[in-house]
Amino acid sequence: VHSFEKHRAAVKQVVYNRQTKKFVSLDMKGLRMWDLKREHKAIRFKKDNFIQAIIYLETRQCYLAAAMDMSIKVYNHNLEKVNVSKDIPDITIEERALTSIVYDLNTDTVVTGSVRGAHIWNFRGSRFKRASKEKLYALDWLQILPGSEGKWVQRVDFGPVTSNPIDELLKSRRVHCSYENNMLIYNLEPNHDKHTRYKYHIFNDKKSKSSNNRKTEEEEDEEEETLESI
Repeated sequence: VHSFEKHRAAVKQVVYNRQTKKFVSLDMKGLRMWDLKREHKAIRFKKDNFIQAIIYLETRQCYLAAAMDMSIKVYNHNLEKVNVSKDIPDITIEERALTSIVYDLNTDTVVTGSVRGAHIWNFRGSRFKRASKEKLYALDWLQILPGSEGKWVQRVDFGPVTSNPIDELLKSRRVHCSYENNMLIYNLEPNHDKHTRYKYHIFNDKKSKSSNNRKTEEEEDEEEETLESI
């Protein structure tokens, strides 16, 4: 059993980099990079909880960190800060208080949770290829997940890759978005039509036609799950 005991606050998240075989852990005070032998780097925030979540993109060999200043910070594989361009230090987004961030390799999609819902983004750029002439990295907003509008999505997680309920030959990624005491569950799948690059299915419980009829817990548990195409 191995342990890392450098943190002085509760650990919020741990990310593992298979390429460097190092861990990056996040707490309210900062970021720490370490392996099973020693600590390699520590970054201390000027303000508590400045970074809310962090992910590592294996295909791009960089870290994305959601910050409280309405930006996404980019770090290279050694946890060194990378400027997006000569004049722009970070990726600016029109979204307050991102609460979580995840990346799906199969669809090359970033999904974020925030105080206004769950959003889907396309990330461009890597160590070897610029996003454009002007920028090393870029994050393009695609859409907000249907049904999450205006909800304080506290956490976004990915489930396993499964067969699509519509086409068994097509693999899809289950997306879990939690808010308050509720859960929104989606299937995220690639769509090769360039006009509709992404396609989503949302799973909802069957709603009763009459709002006056109350259901028992047993009836709700037995209720069939229905699929609504979005």
